[in-house]
Amino acid sequence: MLALITAALVFFPALGPAQGADSKPADQAVGEKALPDVEYNIKVLIPYVTPGDSIEISYGIKINKETKVRPSVLFGSGIELYLGGKSLGPITDSPADEVPMTLKKGGAVQATLPVSVNDLIRKSGLKLNQTESLELVLGFGPSARATITVVPDMSKYPLDKLDLTKTKVVIFTDFGYMVAKFFPEKAPNHVKRFVGLARKHFYDGIQFHRIVPGFMVQGGDFHTRAPGSPSDMGAQPPMKAEFNDIKHVKGILSMARTNDPDSASAQFFLMHGRAPYLDNNYTVFGQVIEGLEVIDELAKQPIGRSQSGEMSRPLKPVWIRKMIVLGVPLKKG
Repeated sequence: MLALITAALVFFPALGPAQGADSKPADQAVGEKALPDVEYNIKVLIPYVTPGDSIEISYGIKINKETKVRPSVLFGSGIELYLGGKSLGPITDSPADEVPMTLKKGGAVQATLPVSVNDLIRKSGLKLNQTESLELVLGFGPSARATITVVPDMSKYPLDKLDLTKTKVVIFTDFGYMVAKFFPEKAPNHVKRFVGLARKHFYDGIQFHRIVPGFMVQGGDFHTRAPGSPSDMGAQPPMKAEFNDIKHVKGILSMARTNDPDSASAQFFLMHGRAPYLDNNYTVFGQVIEGLEVIDELAKQPIGRSQSGEMSRPLKPVWIRKMIVLGVPLKKG
C-alpha cells in the first residue's frame, strides 16, 4: 500500500501549531490511540467534495519525547476515518511485519497524502443518495481531526426542485474558498442562472479576468476557460434585469452586463468595496457569507492595464478552480 502513496515527506527540527480551521483537538479517544509523546495536526484544503474527487490531506507530526513509531505512520497510516464519532480504521494499511523506528525529541514530519473520495465512501459502508451529504472525519486518534463533507453531484438534479433560499454554492480559488447564499425572492432568474451554471460546472476552470482593488473582482467569461475544463458551454442567452434594493457592499454577488440593462448572461462580480452608483442599476443575486478574506486576496493580485486602459487586467491567471452546489431540495407537500 505504501508504494501507492506519493507523500511529500520532510523532516524539520520543529513543527508549528495546527494550520487552518479544519484541524482541531478531538474530544474523545476512539479507534487507534495516538502516541502520547507525539503532537499531531491535520488539514484538508478542500472540505467540500463530490464523489469521484481526489483530496490532499496535509498533516504534521512533532516528536516531544524520544519515541518509537511504525514508519508507515509517517506516510499516513496513522490517519483514521471516523463516521458519527466511531473509528472505521486507518485509511491506509500498515505492513504486518513492520519494524518500529526511533524518532528523536524535537524531530518533526510534514507530509501530504492523496486520497480518493470514492475510497472513503466505500470504507464508510454508506451509499450517497441524490440529495443527502455525508460528513466524514479524518484524524490521528483523539489529537487532531479534519472534517470533509461529501456532497452529491447536483448536475442532474432538477433545478426547480431546489430550495434556492437555502441552497448555497462553494467557490474554490487558489487563495481559499468562499460560500455564497442567494436572494431568489429578489432576483429569481439570475439565481437560477448562476446556480444552474454552477451545477453544470460552467464556471470550473474559468478566470477572474478583471480585478479592481477596492471595487470588485469579475469572472465568468467562458473565453477564459482553461483547456480540459469539465464544461464546453459557451455564450448564455441574455436575461431581463431584476434590479432590487440590495446594496452593493463588500461580499455581494452581482451580475455583469453591457450598457444594455437586459444583457446580463453569465459573468458576475464580487464586491470588494462599496459602490452606491451600482445600486438598483445592476442585479444583485447573492452574497458571500463565508470567506470574505478570499476576496481580499483576489484583490491583491498584480494587475496591469486592460485593452480599454483600465488598471484591472491580472498579470497572471487568477482561476475559479471549481464550484460545488450545496443543494437543498424543496420540502414535499
